[in-house]
Amino acid sequence: MVEQAERVLAYLRADEVWSVVLAAVRESGWPVYVVGGTVRDVLLGRPSVDLDLAIHGSALALGRSLADGLRGAFYPLDVERNVARVLVCHGGRRRQLDIAGLRAPDIEDDLRARDFTVNALAVPLHGDAPALLDPTGGLADLEAGIVRMCSASAFVDDPVRVLRLARLCGQLGFVPAPETECAARLASPALAGVAGERLRDELLSLLALPGCAAALRFAADLGLQEALCGWPIDAHQFSERLWLLETVTCWQMALWCGAGPTALQPYYPQMVATAAQEMTPGRPRWLLLRLALLVAACANGDAEGSACLSRLCLSRQEAQWVADTLASSRRLATLGEPNALSLHRYFGQARGAGASGAFVALAAALGQGRQGDALARAAQAALKAWYTEYDTIVAPPPLVTGDDLIRELGQAPGPWVGQALTAIREAQVVGTVRTRREALALAAELGTQAAGPTGAVAGGKG
Repeated sequence: MVEQAERVLAYLRADEVWSVVLAAVRESGWPVYVVGGTVRDVLLGRPSVDLDLAIHGSALALGRSLADGLRGAFYPLDVERNVARVLVCHGGRRRQLDIAGLRAPDIEDDLRARDFTVNALAVPLHGDAPALLDPTGGLADLEAGIVRMCSASAFVDDPVRVLRLARLCGQLGFVPAPETECAARLASPALAGVAGERLRDELLSLLALPGCAAALRFAADLGLQEALCGWPIDAHQFSERLWLLETVTCWQMALWCGAGPTALQPYYPQMVATAAQEMTPGRPRWLLLRLALLVAACANGDAEGSACLSRLCLSRQEAQWVADTLASSRRLATLGEPNALSLHRYFGQARGAGASGAFVALAAALGQGRQGDALARAAQAALKAWYTEYDTIVAPPPLVTGDDLIRELGQAPGPWVGQALTAIREAQVVGTVRTRREALALAAELGTQAAGPTGAVAGGKG
């Protein structure tokens, strides 16, 4: 197994970032091993931007040292379990280095306690003649294209591995060993007890796959959908609902290659840039959009959707954006023939998720054939407004402020201020107000000068 070990080491030496890690680790004198997905992917000839290390020593100390040497960010992921992470930005890409202390007295026992044999491979970074360590037969399974659990208790020890099985099969194009699939099916109910953060991270890793919908269908066949949501869902119904996620995923992949639906062609650069934005480090909008569509497939109504999002422990901003995206896509179906004012009001309700909602609505419309023509027109109009008419339809530059109205009209503050500003913005959108003077005149016409003792505007907002 020396040949396989040399392939892994050659990969590290050829990588500008990992070569620094290799040199630093050898200087440290600690017994350190390249493990898991890194070894697996190198042996499969797959690109691997991350690096996984196991250490017979302090992962936290090594992590801090490597972060200093790489000028990266150090994160102590789990102090009690001796797990650390280093993030490095290089060439415009984030590189992730995970370091974990051995979870057993020696490396071979540590490997036997892992999830699947193809992940239970290691190459020592110390010593003069390293060889591949393979105590569970992972190399043979790698060559055969099989995902096999390392031990009979693999899923009992960690139920989240049931979801990881679906991800790994989808990622590698492998098939599960029969006994592994059977054990996963029996263990899937225990996934309901997994911490939300761990469930979220594993689920997002699955959703990052180009074939995430197919992987989720396999997961549903294992019985995972109920554990994910907390309520009964028919596996066939769940699988059918994934068609929209599948469509949007294909569109995203095409957009990154400069292709995609003709209706989106004018907005390719802006859409790609927006999709890459992160609300939380490592969680870009394109990935959250896929999560939104998974939630839509799981939930019947907003209450179930909110429960699902709460289960996944997203940040408040992320959860709101996901919920607003789904609500906005549904709202477009009731917009009718779009005009400037209806689109302005749509984006006002969308709270920043209007473009993502329109993207989803357009994908849904094109899947409905001629029945989706009206929705497609509304979605296309919304995308055009967001990307090319933002200052005239979505958010016209303010002509006056609330303080301006209070000062110029001589009235006390109150709800009338917001009502008047809304009316002025809508008048800007339809073109009946273009100047500050016209805005003040409209506010006066609306009766703001006659505001009653409760602060209400006579005549409403118009």
